[in-house]
Amino acid sequence: MERLMGNQKTLPLPARTETSLIECEKKRALLGKAALLFSKELTEELILLWDSILANCSAEECAYAMEQWMRNGKFFPRPANILELVEVYRDGNRYRPTPKYPNQGKGYGEADVLILSKLHQKRRAHLQGPLSDSDLSALVDELDVVTGRIWDNFPG
Repeated sequence: MERLMGNQKTLPLPARTETSLIECEKKRALLGKAALLFSKELTEELILLWDSILANCSAEECAYAMEQWMRNGKFFPRPANILELVEVYRDGNRYRPTPKYPNQGKGYGEADVLILSKLHQKRRAHLQGPLSDSDLSALVDELDVVTGRIWDNFPG
């Protein structure tokens, strides 16, 4: 069996979807970094074993777990070490709401502020006075619709 050190050789990836191939490559890169850091020689069999063990974990979860282990561990991790850290990551993110639309949680940029300013001017001219908190909230909702952050039809 050919010996591998770190991420020196590219192994054939299992037949999967495009997304899962990218995820698998990311996980292998993390494994290679850990192998390099802890001077661990990886065989093809060992890499394929890790692939199967981490198959139910996302690349993001694996990145968290491997980075924590590389920062705090004293030896090359065993699968149980990484799976425990994946569970820690999952527990910490269990109550994080999942995005309902692509731009959710991305924040607002300069273009958004300019659009909001125009919406504010238009609404203020229409009401002929200062805006209430509910009016301001409705403006931000309208901005989200205009910029594609919410795909539902705007009621106003």
